[in-house]
Amino acid sequence: MSVVGAPHGRDAGPGRSSGWEQRRAAVHDRRLAEEIFASMRPPTSDPLRLRRRAQARERYLKSLDALDPETLPRAGVALPHLRTDAEVAAELRRVDVPVLVAGGMQDRLCRPEDNLRAAAAVPGARLVLFQDHGHSTLLDEEPEPLIDQIRLFLSPTDANDRPDHEESSPCL
Repeated sequence: MSVVGAPHGRDAGPGRSSGWEQRRAAVHDRRLAEEIFASMRPPTSDPLRLRRRAQARERYLKSLDALDPETLPRAGVALPHLRTDAEVAAELRRVDVPVLVAGGMQDRLCRPEDNLRAAAAVPGARLVLFQDHGHSTLLDEEPEPLIDQIRLFLSPTDANDRPDHEESSPCL
């Protein structure tokens, strides 16, 4: 199994930042790093999520201390050789394995429309969007709903229950 982000939209043009430039600048600018972290998190009053969020914040800030901005990988630039959403969709249509696309409705980096576009392009893909989640909160604040969906996706099913790759992609 592999966990990857949905390719970002291309049709807004090359001026649309993937966030990589900001992450690179955040290595030396703690205020910017704090802003980036906060911008990826929707409001919550859940005590467990708040505790996990504080731990994730500390891990994020520590990870920046270990980075060299000159060698920072270009995260968020999946399939960089493809210039338009149509080119990305054409490439994704070649995927011939089961795919679960999961994301947060409050994610401003891997936006819901990017996830929808990716799921619609991959034959037979399943899309699950979580209402009260932003970028990475399903991994470091409240992973349980995502784990449940992964288990459901990986659970054996009757062959008749699986969508045919010729059908359009079902989205939950």
